[in-house]
Amino acid sequence: MTAGEKALDAVTRTLAMASWVAAQPGGVDKEQLCARFGLTRTQLERDLQTLHMTGVYPHTDYELVTLSDDGETVAIRYDGLQQPLPLTTAQALALIAAGEALTDLPDTDEGGPLARALAKLAEKVGVAPGETLDIDFAGANSEALSIILDAARSARQVTISYLGLDSGTPTDRTIEPWVVGVDQGAWCVTAWCHKAQARRWFRLDRIKSAVLLETAASMPRTATSAAWVPPPEMARATLILDADVIWAAERWACDERETLPDGRLRVVVAVGGPAWLERALVQLGPRVTVESIVVGSRSRPSPDRAAIARRILKRYEE
Repeated sequence: MTAGEKALDAVTRTLAMASWVAAQPGGVDKEQLCARFGLTRTQLERDLQTLHMTGVYPHTDYELVTLSDDGETVAIRYDGLQQPLPLTTAQALALIAAGEALTDLPDTDEGGPLARALAKLAEKVGVAPGETLDIDFAGANSEALSIILDAARSARQVTISYLGLDSGTPTDRTIEPWVVGVDQGAWCVTAWCHKAQARRWFRLDRIKSAVLLETAASMPRTATSAAWVPPPEMARATLILDADVIWAAERWACDERETLPDGRLRVVVAVGGPAWLERALVQLGPRVTVESIVVGSRSRPSPDRAAIARRILKRYEE
């Protein structure tokens, strides 16, 4: 048994034990718990310590599991353990759609556990197997998405017209799609880019057109996720966010996070290009401070906010 399997077994056992104890009004004797769940006393104490620190966000006293332990008897009170949380129809459909996208990826077992679970969920919400759902996938070009998925399955090259976030102008590229998925709410593809001669990450909502080629992919796949992994040579900016805008860090690829004594958040974030950083500074205004910008081992000056604002206003005047 692997370490991962042991950890999973421990989590499953602890959750089952917590639910059972919570259903016993007067609590449960520890010896009875050990016998029921096949635990040693040491294992039981460790699981109880873990339960002391569990709950739901924001993890305040009111959201944590309440556990009473007099040394011999344990009692648990937590409303969330009384019954499973239901899925709304919208949540179920979103889960089915995301799961169906995963089943389309290469080397996926069409009759595997994921496919069977999706079929059961679809039956519960009244969706026929294979039925087409009209869903807006985060603004992605649906035709391009279909072509990119086909290319990933068949290991073929694709030419795309891609609107770069920094340049704002489309460029033509030949890519070899490796992994397609959703990252931070947007459909993305990790691929080998022949123009850059390197692995690159593309958002589907910025692909304006795509053409599937007969040319077979030539590069071995070195990616297992569609999530963007910023290369080490990319510029890094150290930013300090005021407490009321720390949510912005959830949208960024942060290498480091540090909560300061005054509640602000210091983050080291990968900067894909000047336009990205300029937009962040304009959107957040004085609530974000640029502490430093480093490219490789060299420091760069912070952007001039006033100049950025003047340039943006000039575009609107045009």
